[in-house]
Amino acid sequence: MRSIAVASGKGGVGKTSLSVHIAAGAAAAGERVLLVDLDHGAHATKWLLGGRQDVGIAEAMTGTADAAFYVRLVENRDGLWIAPASNGLQTVEAQLSNTFGRETILRDLLQAQRKKLDLVVIDCPPGVGFLTQSAIFAADKVIVPVMAGFMGIDGLVDIRKLVGQIRTRGRSKVDLAGAVLFAADEREGVTEGTRESLRKLGAADIFRAEVRVSTAGKLLPSNRALAFDPGADPRGAEDYTAILKETKARLASR
Repeated sequence: MRSIAVASGKGGVGKTSLSVHIAAGAAAAGERVLLVDLDHGAHATKWLLGGRQDVGIAEAMTGTADAAFYVRLVENRDGLWIAPASNGLQTVEAQLSNTFGRETILRDLLQAQRKKLDLVVIDCPPGVGFLTQSAIFAADKVIVPVMAGFMGIDGLVDIRKLVGQIRTRGRSKVDLAGAVLFAADEREGVTEGTRESLRKLGAADIFRAEVRVSTAGKLLPSNRALAFDPGADPRGAEDYTAILKETKARLASR
């Protein structure tokens, strides 16, 4: 079983879109995939299940629900399961405040599922708090979406620092898979400016594949559709297919 955390120190940069499409694309290719929604906003859960759930990954982390209750098969998406977001995500950190080794609880939960799964994708909340730290402890690789725009790389800098700190502690071999440029638009100079900023941070960390601006892509969550669905978002389907291919190559390099 391999695991990916999709994280950023900033919100609104494409984490959920990347997470959902990497997970769904891998499932469509025949893998057994679990998408973990750790974001308080529950965007991945609303996208795939239609709404926030009463029981989810938070209850599993605090020990009030087991796998039989917190993992849901996504309708009409063979091979794709989701550990959904619930209101419990708002208080999970406080509930575990006195628990020794709380950062590894999520990792241990997912490892218990390793024989059933080929891939885990974790959609993180914005920032570098407890839930994001838990996701990075549980991951083999971390992907950071970077929105094309002024100060777009700030979220990447935050995550690179966090990954380095966790590796330095010696408790995880997690590595940065790379940064994905999101909402790239060749009509705007800020897109190339963001690319240049990424290059200065290290060319090896930049995905060759990018997610271009797409009007159709903005409608996907409300329609509970994916870019890969027939006619839904041809441009997005092309971009996410390329990202999935590159993601698999970077996972294989560990």
